[in-house]
Amino acid sequence: MSQTSVVGWMGRGIAAAIAALALFSAPPARAADDALLPSELASVSRSMLIGTVQGRLDYLGPQAGTLWPLVFATDGRAADPALMDGLPEGVRAPVLDVSEEEMRRFLLDAAALLGGDGVQDPWLTVTLALGEAAGRRRLVRRLSREEAAPFYAAFWRAFRSRPASVHVQAWGCALGLLPDGRPAEVTDSTEISVGRFEADGSGRYSGRVTVRNRSSASLPAPVSVVFELSDNIRLLEPDGTTCHVEPVGRDYVHLPLSESGLAPGEEASVTLAYANSERQPVSMSLKLVAGPEPR
Repeated sequence: MSQTSVVGWMGRGIAAAIAALALFSAPPARAADDALLPSELASVSRSMLIGTVQGRLDYLGPQAGTLWPLVFATDGRAADPALMDGLPEGVRAPVLDVSEEEMRRFLLDAAALLGGDGVQDPWLTVTLALGEAAGRRRLVRRLSREEAAPFYAAFWRAFRSRPASVHVQAWGCALGLLPDGRPAEVTDSTEISVGRFEADGSGRYSGRVTVRNRSSASLPAPVSVVFELSDNIRLLEPDGTTCHVEPVGRDYVHLPLSESGLAPGEEASVTLAYANSERQPVSMSLKLVAGPEPR
């Protein structure tokens, strides 16, 4: 799928939250005396300072549409104002709330992937900030397109909790940077039951989807329900939007399964909700995919 076509569908669902309005300038370059070196990142991951790490990704490549920077910070911390530099006044990029454990995994991989700098044709800028405001140190690395692919794969693997993972999935899909996951469609091997969705009075409808494996083989985890919804509704708190699975840009949720997947004859249910504040008629169709991520 071309970059142009992928950016085109990002107006749907959670991806709309990161579709950009204008081309943003990159964050300020680090000063020589407060430079954070890539070789230090592994040590930072084991230190008490891990909770202060924040970062930002900027896309610098050809723009068929433009993207917000991705800003990330640990455990609900307010983002460093410098990480918002270059945005139009009054506009803020999404700030992904990640755990210290997720940040630790990311830094261990990043230590080996951010060693170069000064590429002729930068495609992605990575900015990391460490420490409190008074003594914050920074690392800025500009990556070529070839360097960006393994870096973003590590970024995607590290930040897997919702809602951060949803933004990471959609941003990487728009740039063709997601790992090469290829799940299999298993709809015909299952029986899908959709329970009644009940309104709570605020335009939110909640219900359950149950899936039973009616084949003679286990379905490998994760097993995901992909939703084709009418345009007047949106799924709340999905696990992501499809990129490698057709149709692209559709919300999906994972069934709550162990690593062993869904055994023959076994069933699993997931509770979900959608918003329909105007209470218009709803159409919904489902498909099942199983196996390697991303979707």
